[in-house]
This record gives sequence, C-alpha cells and structure tokens, in this order.
Amino acid sequence: MVKRMKAGKKGSSANYITRAQALKRLQLSLQEFRRLCILKGVYPREPKRKLQGADKTYYHIKDITFLMQDPLVSTSYSTQAYLKKHRRMMARKDYKRGRTLEKFHKPKQDLSHLIKERYPTFDAALRDLDDCVASLAMFAHLPADQVKRIKPEQVAEARRLYDEFLFYVIHTGRLTKVFASIKGYYFEAQLPYGAVVCWLQPHNFAPRFPAEVDMNVLNTFGEWYRTLLRFVNFKLFKEVGWRYPPTHAAMSDERADTSSTSLATIKVEKAPKTMDVDGDETKKGIFKGLVFWVSREVALAPIYTVLVAGGAEVKWLKENMNDGDITHCVVDRPMLPDGFDETSDRDVIQPQWVLDSFNEGILLPVAEYGLGKALPPHLSPFVDDSGEGYVPDRRKVLDDMVSSMAGKKNASGLLKATADAMNMTDEVDDRLAERDYLREMKAEMRHKEAAERINEAEQKAEREKEVAKRAEEKAQEKMELQKSMLSKKHAKLLSRIEFGKASRDQKAAKLTQKKKEAKAKTGK
Repeated sequence: MVKRMKAGKKGSSANYITRAQALKRLQLSLQEFRRLCILKGVYPREPKRKLQGADKTYYHIKDITFLMQDPLVSTSYSTQAYLKKHRRMMARKDYKRGRTLEKFHKPKQDLSHLIKERYPTFDAALRDLDDCVASLAMFAHLPADQVKRIKPEQVAEARRLYDEFLFYVIHTGRLTKVFASIKGYYFEAQLPYGAVVCWLQPHNFAPRFPAEVDMNVLNTFGEWYRTLLRFVNFKLFKEVGWRYPPTHAAMSDERADTSSTSLATIKVEKAPKTMDVDGDETKKGIFKGLVFWVSREVALAPIYTVLVAGGAEVKWLKENMNDGDITHCVVDRPMLPDGFDETSDRDVIQPQWVLDSFNEGILLPVAEYGLGKALPPHLSPFVDDSGEGYVPDRRKVLDDMVSSMAGKKNASGLLKATADAMNMTDEVDDRLAERDYLREMKAEMRHKEAAERINEAEQKAEREKEVAKRAEEKAQEKMELQKSMLSKKHAKLLSRIEFGKASRDQKAAKLTQKKKEAKAKTGK
C-alpha cells in the first residue's frame, strides 16, 4: 500500500513558509528581519494555496535561504551578543569596561557588498535613483529627534550627499524640468546612460510625524539610500574628472550652515569634462551673463539650483543687495526690502519667473511677474496638455512666445545673410537680377492660373470630405463587427480603454466649460 503524503510537503505550496517560520530559521527578531529584507530587496509572496491560513505573511523558501547566506546575518548575531554583554556590564555598574566594549568591540555593518549585488551595472543603479534622491531630500529637511531615532549625523550625511548630487546636476547641465507645487519642488534630470531621474524636494518647514509611520523602517531605507547615493556620487564625479568627496568652503552668512546655503559651499578644482547631454541645450545657458540677487523670504535652495543650472551668478547677502552688476532681483513680498536702491534699472521679479523661463527655454517678459502683481498660471512641464485633451490658454501664450523667439533668431540669421550678399561681386549681382526677373515672370503665370486652381481645390476638398465621411462610417461598422467577435476578456479590456478615454474627454470638456464661465463672469 502506497504511503499517503501529507499536504504541504511537496509541490508549489511547500516552497512557501510563514514569517514566523522564517524568524525561527534565521534566529532574528522581527525588527532585524524587516531590516534585512529591506536591505536585500526581499518581499512577501502570495502563494496559490495558503496552507497556514489566509491571515499569514508568506515568503519563498529560496528568499529565506538567500538571506541566511548574507554576512549581515552573522553581523546581527554579533550585535545581539554585544548588546547582551553591554547591558550586563551597565547593570553591574561596570562603566569602564562597558565604555571600552562600546568603543573597541561594537560590531559595524558594511552595506557596500549589497550595491554590487543588487546593481551589477552602473546604469541599473541610475535607473533606480528616483526614490533614493527623493528620500534623502526628505531626510535632509528632517529635524534630529531622539524619540524618533533620527540622529543628527544621519541628517547631516543625507544633506551632504543630496547637495553633492545637486551640485553635479546643475554644473553639468543635466537639469531639464522644474515645477513648484504645494508639496514642494519637482525636479527632473537627464543622467548618463539615458537614465531620467525625477524627485521631490519638500518645502523647508517643520514636519509632523504621523503616528502610523514606523520610523525603524524609514531609518532602514535611509541607511540603504545613503549607501547607494554615496556610490553613485563617486562614480558621477569620477566620470567628469572631479575629486570625491569635494571640499566645502566656509561661509560667513546669516543663513550659513543650513540646507539653503550648504550647496553653495561645495568647491571643485576644475571644470567638468564635456560629455554628451541628451535634452535641450538652450536651458543650460539661458541665464548666462545675468546676476541675480535673492531676497531672504525666497526659498533659496530651489531657486539657486535653477539659476545656477541656467548659467547665472547668484547673490543673497543683504550687503550685496545694491551691487552694480546685479541685473535681476528675486523678491517674494508686496514691497521692496529696506535699503533697496529704487533708482537702479534692475528688474524686480517674483520667483515664478525663474521657473517658467527655465522650463520654456527663453527669458519671458518680466512685466507679468513684477513686484506685487497677480501671477499667471504656473503650468507643469510634466503634463502633456495635448495628450490630456485640454490645452490651457497660458500654454498657447507660452508656445507663441517660444515660436516668436525662434522666428527672431531666424530673422537675425536672414539679415546677416543679406548683409553678406550685398558684399558680393558684380557677377553675382547680375545673376541675382536675372533670378528676380524669372521670378516675376513666374508670378504672372501663377496669377492667371490662380482662379482655376482655387476652383479645383474647392471641388477636391468637397470630394475628400465625402470620402472621409464614408470611410468613417465604414470604420465604425467594422469596429462594431470586431467588438462582437471579441472574447469576454478582451471585450472588458476594450471597454476599460474606452471608459478611460471618455473620462479624459469629459474632464477636458468640464475644464473648457469652466474657462468659458470664468471669461463670461469677468466680462460682466
């Protein structure tokens, strides 16, 4: 008689174990297990059959075996033994031996081997940099809190690494987009190997810690992201020929030693190596030759980032407010600061002018962004207005400005070519006169044939309109026939696609209706 096998001993269900079983195998606490899973990139799985119960968390047996072979597990065991000895010495009031043990025998964990394990190539690390940069930008603005286990050394390191990354982005022309929102400032940079990184830099306000956030998990992610960005900064600096880590110059400033001015203290020995940058080259030098003074009520860090990325020189000290080389003053208050020289011909603008000009790639007129004026809408460069089905009026105005600026550049090139043509020899002048005569003859012939061509064009347009109408009707009939032949699964998928398209059209129609009502109300 064949022996009957118990359920869960063989097959796909035997490849999964619960979290309690994993903790028993690894001999780790729940906090250490969570930390190890975050660092190694191991996540829970969903087996088809949950033999231990539907309320349990399951892990694949290969993932647990993968964790057991990592050196961090043995380091965790050593840390547990160290903590046990240290607590015993402190309880016995043997403070001297306890301090000696803490100073010389405390285990240290090294995460450098995880970088090569999780990112075999450098471009793989760059493509996974969005959450890393956004998290460190958040950590750089957190206050040190002993209760929340946020150490000042961690905040200082996060700020230093984030500033080094920003320094590379703005001095190599990698910044492409910026947008100010209620959450903070969104940035996008085009890094080497085609990697696009988008992150959020929060406003510099005192944060509130929600009670449901586990700070142990957050600190573990912060530790991992600091290790990753340190490696990425080293590689990026080496590629452009800079020494890493860079030096920081001392500053005598009323805003020194803060996140606003720490970026300006970074110094390098030489200019970066020229590298191919994918994107719009006009944004790299849009503010070149301009000198900006930033008032103290303006958020200095994001404005400084955008201005320096555009090639401008930035000043923010009060004693530099009336320097003769300043061309623009960025002020975000209804009146000028005390001691401001109003007789100078400098342009006083609000911070939105800097962001809009950088996104459009041209210097916008400063009249709309003057002191105390109601600002125009600040459009997001991350939204495709044509794809969404609604193009705001401000987008049309900005597009017209960009096209007119391009037309001026073409006109200047045409004037230069005309000036060169006037200096040509007499032989070339004769050829130009002959060409003009032939053009006049051709123009007369075109004038005679114009009426006939207009009639033919109108008839052709009517015929094309009728053909397009019949083709649309046939396409609609064909679409209905194809829908009737679809399977149930594909029919549901098609209905969801059509529903999404209809929702976008409905949203665009609502925005258009709101715009009409606002215009009518303003007209009254």
